[in-house]
Amino acid sequence: MMRFKMTQFVREFMQKTADDWDYVEVKQKFICPTYDDLQNLILTLVDCSSGSVKFEITKEEVPDNE
Repeated sequence: MMRFKMTQFVREFMQKTADDWDYVEVKQKFICPTYDDLQNLILTLVDCSSGSVKFEITKEEVPDNE
């Protein structure tokens, strides 16, 4: 059985200090227990985005008793 860990990278131009503005990248993590859930998540994120979407996916085997 497989499980998928997906990390989406969200990048925004933000104020870091009173006088300093810069791009900040934040990681948003998801766990999908099935391939269908992963596919639905990707399609939803792409459909709801206003620009490009950046993510990485890690596949791991899960013992059947979990």
